[in-house]
Amino acid sequence: MPKNEYSRPANLDDLRKIIQSLNEKNAEYILIGGYALFSHGYHRATEDIDLLVPNRAASSKAIIDSLLVLADKESANLEAAWFDEGENIRLADEVVVDLIFKVPDRGSVNPTPSGGQGQVVCLGYAAEL
Repeated sequence: MPKNEYSRPANLDDLRKIIQSLNEKNAEYILIGGYALFSHGYHRATEDIDLLVPNRAASSKAIIDSLLVLADKESANLEAAWFDEGENIRLADEVVVDLIFKVPDRGSVNPTPSGGQGQVVCLGYAAEL
């Protein structure tokens, strides 16, 4: 399949596909941003999917592999070492997924299922918040 020239806005089917893949691969993540608010009943315009992920290369494989469900397979170009560097990554695939390692005024974070705010069922899948 040819790569798209531009990413399109993410929709609920994209979110469902990504969450399902992250959970199947036991990836460490926390859903943040507009779609996290959506899961709590707050609606705001958003075009991307924001994931808070550990800034550890050891955690990168599950995340990279999970994002291969996207049509353009752009996550195959990510390098594990970039996760150790801790600079946020904007992955422009068929939709944009932001991998967030640092939160302003909080520094680096390492989300774990026990370290999040719990789970929410979003579109039929449990997502870490």
